[in-house]
Amino acid sequence: MTNKSTKRALLASVMAMLLCFSMLLSTTFAWFTDSAASGSNVITAGNLDIVVEYTLDGENWNALDGATDLFQKGLWEPGHTEVVALRITNNGSLALKYAANMNIASETIGKTKDGADIVLSDILTVSTLVQQANDDMGVGDIALMLAFNGESSVAYENTATFKAGNILRSDVELAPGVEHYLIIKVDMDEAVANEANHNGTDIPTINFGINVLATQFTYENDSFGNQYDADAEYPVVDAAGLSDALAEGKSVKFEADISLTETIAVADNVTIDLNGFDMDASALDSAFFVASGSDVTVKIEGTDEEVKLGKNGLVDVAAGANATIEINGGSFISDDAGSTLIKPDGDGEIKIVLNDVNYTSTAANGYVLDCSYYDGSNLSVEINGGTFEATTGLLLPEGSSVKDATITAKNTKNMQPAVYAMGDMTIENCIIKAEKSHAVAVAGGATLTINNCEVYAGSDANALAFQVFSSGGTINVNNTTYNGSYGTTGKMNSGRVAIINIDGIEVYRKG
Repeated sequence: MTNKSTKRALLASVMAMLLCFSMLLSTTFAWFTDSAASGSNVITAGNLDIVVEYTLDGENWNALDGATDLFQKGLWEPGHTEVVALRITNNGSLALKYAANMNIASETIGKTKDGADIVLSDILTVSTLVQQANDDMGVGDIALMLAFNGESSVAYENTATFKAGNILRSDVELAPGVEHYLIIKVDMDEAVANEANHNGTDIPTINFGINVLATQFTYENDSFGNQYDADAEYPVVDAAGLSDALAEGKSVKFEADISLTETIAVADNVTIDLNGFDMDASALDSAFFVASGSDVTVKIEGTDEEVKLGKNGLVDVAAGANATIEINGGSFISDDAGSTLIKPDGDGEIKIVLNDVNYTSTAANGYVLDCSYYDGSNLSVEINGGTFEATTGLLLPEGSSVKDATITAKNTKNMQPAVYAMGDMTIENCIIKAEKSHAVAVAGGATLTINNCEVYAGSDANALAFQVFSSGGTINVNNTTYNGSYGTTGKMNSGRVAIINIDGIEVYRKG
């Protein structure tokens, strides 16, 4: 009995274990767990919103936009003084910085009885003071009251002639929700005598506006600091503001058409955004200048603007300067004899990049890009897209590349080619037209490679589609359609060889 009972107990135990295992096979093991989930998060964009009002009496305020009664209280004579104050409010959620300038739209030069010129913008003096409005101490409101009461105790911080333009040279920071008073005093010094006394017929006048210009300021922080908007572009509306901003190394954004009266030096890395507005520098040798010893990158951003240029074009790079000049878009025009889009001079390290640029020179002996002034070995040119038309086309250095562009040489006075390679370089996917002369040429023993292009020689009987100068060189032509012949136009220099290969076949050799 005992053995049977024991066996039965053992069997029951085994069956119970098997039943437990079978139950476990149909379930899963569980471990201790925990979780955390964020609530609803919202990313909010900041905005830049500046409001500017003005007062002529310190009490009544009106919007500055469209104001035509500034400094109009009386006729200007020695000792005459007027005050206007601006209330500048940061209504946005982002910190900003601002500056202010006098934008002289036009000026009529008067005449004294003796026939001397009267230039009001040279005679009138502008002084400014910035104070916070509604501060705890009431300093701003006190300064405002004193200024309109003619008190001499007002400590104006900046003084300049009316012509100087930028009446508030340094950036002024303005946090969200904060208001500033910008107090502006204009006066004609009592010492001014008959040099401001007009003859009754030739009356001096100034047509002007006051502009307050604002952009982002390095105030708000992200994970990497507060410098992400350090390069925010500064809006400019006139030549004075543009010159001052670039002199201080600021990138700028046009907010109006601008005519330059003097070439502007660029000494820092800057971006000049034309922003759809035109620029006229046709009265100058060049719009911008990079001085010797400078090491800068200048970017010109454009779309369909019209930019008028003088002889040395948009940027003149002096000897001894290192510069990268990058132009993205824009339409550039010159009618100055011997003109060029950019003039690289000297022997510095210079890189020129033209992306989708349109350039036309209508003058005799004008060039698209003349690199023959450069006598160093560190000049490179990269052209991507765009259309270019001039009497003579491109004179390009070693290492240059031209892609997806249309180049037309009018050739009205010479037999210079549309594209002249002065060193090894490549041309791809381009249309090259010479209306009178040679289309493409190489010199100095260089190798010019032409891929997937259309090449048209000019109408002159001696014009060639592919020409090797007497100093020798090689032209490799691949998958390219062309009209006209190829070869050389004279004897080769001693030891020099001219070679032209078309689709891998040597079709011409001389030397």
